[in-house]
Amino acid sequence: MEDNNVVIHLFLKSKTQSSIAGSTDFPEFENLLDFVPSEESFNKVIKKLNQLGIKALKSGVSTLRLEASKSTIEAVFSCRIEKNKDGSFKLTTPATIPVSLSNWVDTIDFAPGHEFY
Repeated sequence: MEDNNVVIHLFLKSKTQSSIAGSTDFPEFENLLDFVPSEESFNKVIKKLNQLGIKALKSGVSTLRLEASKSTIEAVFSCRIEKNKDGSFKLTTPATIPVSLSNWVDTIDFAPGHEFY
């Protein structure tokens, strides 16, 4: 990751418009697939994000890991981001889901990822 790049995660909606992130009940084994987005949804969102200059990779059964410059993330998600003294980033205004992605994206997660050594 480049020094000025920001990483965020998106939770996608399922075929039934459900989301693990947006659910108040934890999915049971019997209905787990109701919360999983289709491969087509992943591919559409990845393609749209790539066109906007954002690198997107599938990172879980319902999530994408996005990486792009601070200015690109701010422009696409209509937010403000500040760089901390330690080099990490913090969101200073809420990020919004662009209309062009709203059919597929449920939630934006700005929490920093885990690093394993």
